[in-house]
Amino acid sequence: MGDDDLPHSTLTIRKADRTTDIGRADFNSVDLRVANADNDILPGDDGTAFSEPTIPYDATYPYNHVYESEGGHIREMDDTPSHERIHERHSSGSGYEIHPDGSKVTRVKKDNYDLITGDHYVHIKGDQSTTTDGGVRVFVNADGSTADGHYTIEVGNNANINIQVNKGNVNVITTQGDINLKSGANIQLDAAQGIYLRSKTVSAEIDGNWVERVTGNNTKTGKVINLN
Repeated sequence: MGDDDLPHSTLTIRKADRTTDIGRADFNSVDLRVANADNDILPGDDGTAFSEPTIPYDATYPYNHVYESEGGHIREMDDTPSHERIHERHSSGSGYEIHPDGSKVTRVKKDNYDLITGDHYVHIKGDQSTTTDGGVRVFVNADGSTADGHYTIEVGNNANINIQVNKGNVNVITTQGDINLKSGANIQLDAAQGIYLRSKTVSAEIDGNWVERVTGNNTKTGKVINLN
């Protein structure tokens, strides 16, 4: 590859192609308006940006063993003490590099496909951050051949599920089946405008008190209204 005074063109391209300041999901804190009680604060979750690591190339002759094909594909096995690397790169720019500390950076210049005939298991001992510039689609139990092909999300102790839509709607729809909500504590609804219910039947069972405060009109209509 030569030294840094006369770097190989692929090294120069890789350094220039490095991606930085990639935004992550950021959840803003929410001041919940709790009816007939004190307000509650839902804390935020700051998603600071991340960057592709810097290129760790610091090879010293004669430790860097390089193979370059006629088509411009490159394979490096760098044994430079304290700067050991493995780097493979397609002429298109797709490739991977394993850094001296064991970190791996993979760059795919076009589309990426993972086709798995059996099961797929992933264990991440740290955090995971995924940023997608386009949309995301997840299709579960696509063939519908089993009754247990569920989509299950479990969150451990002392953590939340946060969903924030900056401009748009949150839509939860079942074409067949129920929507079930069960809380070990409270269920709080806070709408800047209206809350609308449309149903054939509304059934409420209250073991304690029903507190209702209306600043405008309170209108009830029906064929029969029973107040017992």
